Order: sequence, then C-alpha cells, then structure tokens
Amino acid sequence: MAVAEALAHGVPVLTTKRTPWQMVSERGCGWCVEASIDGIVEGLREATSQGAQLLSDMGQRGRELVATEFQWDSVASRFLSIYRSLTS
Repeated sequence: MAVAEALAHGVPVLTTKRTPWQMVSERGCGWCVEASIDGIVEGLREATSQGAQLLSDMGQRGRELVATEFQWDSVASRFLSIYRSLTS
C-alpha cells in the first residue's frame, strides 16, 4: 500500500524487482532495482541525483498510473475475473 499511496501523492518510488511494482520503472514514475544492498544503494544514488523537474514529471506519471490502474472499478473487475476463473 505504501507504494500506491506514494504514487497517488506524486512521489516517485524506489522498489525492488521482487515486488509486484516493476511497472514503476516501465511507466517512468520510479526505480525498480535488485533486491540487494548494492541494488538499493544504486537506486538511492540515482533517485537523489535527479533534478526537481524530472522528479515532478515522474510524480505526475505516478498519479496517472494510480488513477488508471487502481481505481475501485478496475480493481474490483480484476478480482471478479480471478474469482470466476478459480470457481469455474
């Protein structure tokens, strides 16, 4: 939930490749790094070296990602589809 909440508030995120959030790098609203100390260190270096405008742009893309992918109607539809496939 913390990743979705940060994105909804326009904050670019740093997450690891062993989470379901790899889309943040694909959508340009964060960094997805190796799940290791070195990976996280490199991701933090990358994130903290960015300018204000790029971070603002990434934040806007994060808000758009949450607005399109995680609205209740969209989430509910996906869950119903999963439940139906499990019960059939």
